[in-house]
Amino acid sequence: MLQRGTKRRRENSLERNLEKSHKRLCLVKWEELAIDRKIKKKDDAIRKVDQERETLQNDRRALRAEYAKLGITSLDAAARSYSQAWNLAFASTLLDRLPRELRDMVYAQIWSVDYIEENFMSMVGISKGLSRAKAVPHVVDTSYVGLEMGLEIVEAYYGHAVGNGMFEAQHLRDVDRLIDCDAFNVGVDPATVLREMGIKFHLDELADAKRNIDMEEVKRSFDRLLKVVKKKGFKLRIELSQRRIRLNVWPKFFDILRPILLAFEEGGADVAIQWSYTDHDWLYDVSLPLNDLIKQSNPKWKVDIQTALEYEETIEEQHREYLFEDEEDYDPEDYYTESNSESNSENDYDDDEDGFGYGFGTWLLII
Repeated sequence: MLQRGTKRRRENSLERNLEKSHKRLCLVKWEELAIDRKIKKKDDAIRKVDQERETLQNDRRALRAEYAKLGITSLDAAARSYSQAWNLAFASTLLDRLPRELRDMVYAQIWSVDYIEENFMSMVGISKGLSRAKAVPHVVDTSYVGLEMGLEIVEAYYGHAVGNGMFEAQHLRDVDRLIDCDAFNVGVDPATVLREMGIKFHLDELADAKRNIDMEEVKRSFDRLLKVVKKKGFKLRIELSQRRIRLNVWPKFFDILRPILLAFEEGGADVAIQWSYTDHDWLYDVSLPLNDLIKQSNPKWKVDIQTALEYEETIEEQHREYLFEDEEDYDPEDYYTESNSESNSENDYDDDEDGFGYGFGTWLLII
């Protein structure tokens, strides 16, 4: 009897433990199923968001592709459109409310030394028509300021950008463009507003048989200077440079420059024409003023120049060709030595289409 009772209690205990374990198992499974259902809902929501995000990304890529064809982004386009509208409205307000005298004061603030320096390459490049010139500053872009104010701001530029090397001719075509061309498309006539100009011409090319210089073309370019309207106070700097010093080529330029010098001086301009010697390093070690020599007829001018050059020790002997150029058997090619040739090949770079080269074929060099 005792053994049967003990056995039954053991069986009852096992059944209770089994029932408890089963309940715990069912509870855990139920909780896991509940969590799985929640996770599935979240997964479904995530998949939906991912699909929506992918759709939006595709839309954005398509939109950017459209703007890429125009070379802009959507933000650039919106910002540019707003900026143009705001600036045009502001320009219109200034034109309506301020007289020209006060507007000129505003323009003087625009063309500060720092702003001119910041936009040097852009303004010079556009003035000379260089294909690699940077974009025009917005203050002279008529899509921002309109044609009327654009003209006034460009006119102010010519008045305030003096002394910064903005109006210096590197090529014959630079002289033509700086005087004749409305580079900013605002209707300005540069000859009426220019206040200074610098030109430099390398004379060695005239005696080099390998180079053909059209002196009539040179004269036409220099004669364009006579179109300058406001000569009073105008600053004109012209420099004739040589390495191989031959004085017999000087009179060709004296004849071209004489009427220009006389006209500008008569008009009250500040004119300085000088000659300079360039050594192998293209340093300008020796210079002589030419104003009086060009204006006055002095039969002894060559002797005077030779005497002045005699004491200039920085001039290399092989460059003193003026000592022999009057001899009957003188040939410039005889003095085109190997050292000269090497130096020329190192320094006389070919001119490129944008005017950034340093060749001396038919062009003017910056002062």
